[in-house]
Amino acid sequence: MVQSVNNNVIVTNDGRKYKKPGIASSIAGFYAGSTAQAVVSSASIPASILLMKNIRKINSGIDNTEISKAIKNAMEISGMNQKGVKLNIFSPKENLSLCGTFKEYCEFVKNLIFRSMSSGKPIKGNLPDHFIKFLIKHGYNGCFDDKNNRIYVNIDKMGTSAFHEIGHAINWHLSVFWRGMQKLRTPMTIASMLLPTIALLKRKKAEGEEPTGTIDKVTTFIKNNVGKLTLLSSVPIVAEELMASARGNALAKKVLRPELVSKVVKTNRLAAMTYILAGITAGAGAYIANKVRDAIAKPKEIKQ
Repeated sequence: MVQSVNNNVIVTNDGRKYKKPGIASSIAGFYAGSTAQAVVSSASIPASILLMKNIRKINSGIDNTEISKAIKNAMEISGMNQKGVKLNIFSPKENLSLCGTFKEYCEFVKNLIFRSMSSGKPIKGNLPDHFIKFLIKHGYNGCFDDKNNRIYVNIDKMGTSAFHEIGHAINWHLSVFWRGMQKLRTPMTIASMLLPTIALLKRKKAEGEEPTGTIDKVTTFIKNNVGKLTLLSSVPIVAEELMASARGNALAKKVLRPELVSKVVKTNRLAAMTYILAGITAGAGAYIANKVRDAIAKPKEIKQ
């Protein structure tokens, strides 16, 4: 049983006393931990960029006519045409109602924000949606959008990824379980950000101090296991991505010659690694952030 002598002192059941960390050290610990988390979590970005460059390299030199025909056959074989899934195949020559270069895209975003500030009205336009389409146009992404039942892919630079996106569509339309996994993507992404924040806001328990009350018990459990929990939050996302790849690979084998099948498999393998790396670095970042925070702001024993 732990008794509080006052707001700043903890007394454990064996009679030891601890001084709680002050506001200044708690704030310093929070920001230091947050910085450490950002550094560790972002470690996957350079690796992901390199993986995406390799995917684009795999797609260089592929006959667009051949792979376009195969993608359309895969849509028919998989039954996605019957489910109303639409295929949007883009190339750099086509206009996605966006800018052509990254510099022009930044200018587009800046102008959008400035117009909102000058008019005093909310920003019109979905910035995340614009950014995703920008990535697709330049061959750094592809997607299945369940909201409008469409697959988007750049045939010139990421044509082989279309089979993976068809796999997402199959998961959504033909499996209650895998549709549920897709629906968990947003909650799990939020959880991966919320869990480390809870750990950073929660002070470390003194040795021998036990949590009291439901909220204290839950937040203490999160703090003590934040690295594992953050990593686990990525499992539904990674699992659904792997299933989409498995379905895509199976489709590719039915409509492509072996040489191109190997390119599809390699593309999906590299893409899966980006999600796995992101999950690992997110878990590691949360773990290290918590340790940094506690090193700066933790209860200190008061010597008798």
